[in-house]
Amino acid sequence: MAKDVNEIVLDAFRVEHREQLEQIRTLIGSLRPGDELTNDGHVRDAFRLAHSFKGGARVCGLSEAERLGHGLETVLEKLNHGDLSFNKDIVTTVTLLLDSIEDWMAAFDHEQPLPDISDALASIEHALADVAVSPPPKCVSPAPPQLLPVFRKEHEQHAARLRQFVNRWTNSGEAPPEDELTEAARVAHTLAGAAAVVEIQPIETVATRLEQLFRTLRANQQRLDAVAQRQIEEMLDNMAETMSGLGSVRASAQQAAAENQGNSPELKPSPKGKSVAESTSDHDTCETAAAPPTTSHETVRVTLDSLDRLMWSSSEIMADNQHVSRLTRQLAALQREVDDLERERETIRRAAVSRLHQLAEMPEFDRISRYVEFVDQQVSKLAKQTRQLTIDARRVAWQLRSRTSQIQRDVHEARLVPAHSIFQGFRKMVRDLAKSDDKQIDFLAVGMDVRADRMVLQELKDPIMHVLRNCVSHGIEHPQRRRDMGKPECGRVSISLEISGGRLNVTIEDDGRGLDVEQIRQQAIRQAMLTEAAAAQQSTEEALSLVFEPGFSTASSVTKLAGRGMGLSIVHESVARLQGQVTLSPRSEGGVRVTMSLPIFVSTHRILLVAHGDQIFAIPTHGIERLLRISRDKLETVEGQPVVTFDRRPIRLASLAEVIGQTDPPPCEERSKTIPVVLLKSGARFLAVSVDALVEERDALILNLDEFAETGQLAGGVLLDDGRVALVIQPARLMENVQRSHPTQLSAPPTIVHKAGPAKVLIVDDSFTTRTLEKNILEAQGYEVSVAIDGVEAMSLMRQQRFALIITDIEMPRMDGFALLEQMKADKRLAKTPVILVTSRDRQEDQQHGLDLGADAYIVKRKFDHQELLSTIRQLM
Repeated sequence: MAKDVNEIVLDAFRVEHREQLEQIRTLIGSLRPGDELTNDGHVRDAFRLAHSFKGGARVCGLSEAERLGHGLETVLEKLNHGDLSFNKDIVTTVTLLLDSIEDWMAAFDHEQPLPDISDALASIEHALADVAVSPPPKCVSPAPPQLLPVFRKEHEQHAARLRQFVNRWTNSGEAPPEDELTEAARVAHTLAGAAAVVEIQPIETVATRLEQLFRTLRANQQRLDAVAQRQIEEMLDNMAETMSGLGSVRASAQQAAAENQGNSPELKPSPKGKSVAESTSDHDTCETAAAPPTTSHETVRVTLDSLDRLMWSSSEIMADNQHVSRLTRQLAALQREVDDLERERETIRRAAVSRLHQLAEMPEFDRISRYVEFVDQQVSKLAKQTRQLTIDARRVAWQLRSRTSQIQRDVHEARLVPAHSIFQGFRKMVRDLAKSDDKQIDFLAVGMDVRADRMVLQELKDPIMHVLRNCVSHGIEHPQRRRDMGKPECGRVSISLEISGGRLNVTIEDDGRGLDVEQIRQQAIRQAMLTEAAAAQQSTEEALSLVFEPGFSTASSVTKLAGRGMGLSIVHESVARLQGQVTLSPRSEGGVRVTMSLPIFVSTHRILLVAHGDQIFAIPTHGIERLLRISRDKLETVEGQPVVTFDRRPIRLASLAEVIGQTDPPPCEERSKTIPVVLLKSGARFLAVSVDALVEERDALILNLDEFAETGQLAGGVLLDDGRVALVIQPARLMENVQRSHPTQLSAPPTIVHKAGPAKVLIVDDSFTTRTLEKNILEAQGYEVSVAIDGVEAMSLMRQQRFALIITDIEMPRMDGFALLEQMKADKRLAKTPVILVTSRDRQEDQQHGLDLGADAYIVKRKFDHQELLSTIRQLM
């Protein structure tokens, strides 16, 4: 059964009011007591939001919510006019009003007893004791429904008439006729009166302003300049928006914006000949100073299911794009073979041309001669065709990549929502928990305007909620206890969100009692999770990570509601499902910090494909610290187990087959002298995993594979170009399984001396500044650096000594970076040396050309970031 209009309005208001309250909190939270706030933009914006909330509550018939909204609006208005000073009492009053509105609306939504708002209203009276204030409004019922269709038709007629006037005046280029301005003012006046009858205040306000503007134009006998025309059109558009929103609570949401737009053209008479724009600048009101021009965007409602389907479809297009890229590479390889064939044909033809003429003159060899000539022509034709096909295929593949990337960006953008739209209930939850536990807690939320994939935020909601419960119930002490410890009675719990490196980072902190690291170690020993020797070698971070283990708990860290034991394993599981990581660490000031890092989008992930036997596996790159190639004859052991050395620390080395529970394939007769190794990291733990080959790095859609759900260390699958599925490994879970089976092997004592010398890197660039910058960066990281001014000098150096990596510019004299790359790939001794192109060329074609030639990475100088360069080097070396 379809909802009636009142239900639709109420449903919209339930959603909209949360955004309004969260934005007001953010605006007020950005201010500091003692600031001068007269005509402050933040206060004006907060005032408009409060005004919109009050209007929405009025439309929905929520009288008590309207009274609270009116009180909040009044306080903000007095702040804006300078009638109130912004001090701690006012902050407390505004916070109390926001909390009261939030509590009242929550009780209303869940059909619970409505809370008493007398304390909140009393706080308004106290705050405004010395300021004359209009009384809170009585409950005003919405306009009679039967009048709305009548007014809608009248509005359409009057608005159309006004638009006709404006178009006529604009096209004439002269001052509007006096009689038409009089008629326009009358039409606007009639419209304002009709809006007052049906109690649609936004229309009434804007229509009144229009009437004033027309009368001003008539009094001054002014032409309609571009500024005035735009103002009139914006006001007519605002009224149209308000009318279209009468079927939802948008009518109230547009109220403040409409009034602001309406106020701007209220003109004082000015000297004859002065334009409307000039006279407007003489009229100084806070509304005109506040408002930058706003651009309205037409919006439509889309269901989440539709967005999800669009996301999966776009990800499948990306997989098809990778398949096309593979076909393009195969076609390029075929073209090179045909070119070789053509060169061989040309060589033979030149060498045997005289003999072929002799054969052609012999009747018995005439057919053979014609056949040879036919083959010669076909080879030449085939070479031309394959060259053209290769060029066309590359162009189509590049276009497809560009369009696929754009579709992917658009889909991602459509799925982004601000965090406060999902997390707005946390403040009330913390407040209620503190109240039930007789604690005083100040809750701070920072970065709630950060935007991320709705599905990511939705999946993250429960883990964050659980951590916040732990902070309140277990972390923060009771007021008396805090006084005895010399702490403020009011505890502090905060959550902050930020986007960094393409990932969403969430940090939750409290200033409570913190965790007893030694107690955690002893409990882990009692539960046979660690030996005493292993526990003694653990760092604080490694010990704290034990609380994420299923079943781990201590008597003092578990309460009826929440604890930092078994419950945190649920947090860990939830974040791991999103390809994220969670860590726990002590704060230097006391208390605990929980950090979660996970992708912004749920659809695609950056993965590294590795080969093991005839299987391909995928590892998310966020769990990879570095890629290594280890010489077999330099492998060392600790306690009988192979290890690799990283930052002078021995790291357990295991084969991929061993850690995922498979059997190693039989060794080949010819074994490479080096072993490809993926160094995994989760928190403070490292694990080196040997594989047969490093295949490639790519963005991919991770598909759910229910049959592998119970294995834990597999997160799903990635569809490969050839139709096979690569299983996706969860690095954190992999290391947990290894540590449980070999508890001492991830934390071996640092007894091995690092024997390998510094890696040699060659920088090729004709810019002295760039060479010096890159050289200093790399030498500070312990690399041995040589430099060359162009490709010719670089090739000379590479013939004299071996380098582990080449970093080269493209634009250089004598031999540019592309030519250098081609020569290196043609030389068997240099072909496998990694090459990074660092250039100011940012065109997609140049990037693709460099990668097609065999470059391992491409960094644009205008986006140059030394951390990005070092990260890229670590990945390659």
